[in-house]
Amino acid sequence: MALNFTAFYPEEPKPATRPRLGRYGAFNDPSYSQYLKAYSEWLSVTCPVFKNCGVKIEAIFNRSTKRRCDVDNLAKTLLDALVKAGVIADDSAVWHLDAQKKFTPKGEQGTWFRITELF
Repeated sequence: MALNFTAFYPEEPKPATRPRLGRYGAFNDPSYSQYLKAYSEWLSVTCPVFKNCGVKIEAIFNRSTKRRCDVDNLAKTLLDALVKAGVIADDSAVWHLDAQKKFTPKGEQGTWFRITELF
């Protein structure tokens, strides 16, 4: 039987940022790094591990801000957090990705996602 896991992360979804080049090399926005750390720590205690298998990920990013961002950058944040938490070995394990963003009232923001083991 295939493993199937659904969860809701109740924080405002943040899009992945591009690394910036500084005097001493590349670095990420500190607020994004802090968000990714908190997200991956939550995932490491909440999600089962999907190692050595292909997975399907379905995600709905409920945002309360109308600030522009691309849905692929929201999905990248989820994938980076899943890898950092050790839930999946690498984002190359994702064989199917279905992502959408929605605007919701303040207080209803967050990320619904489902991970399904394919093989």
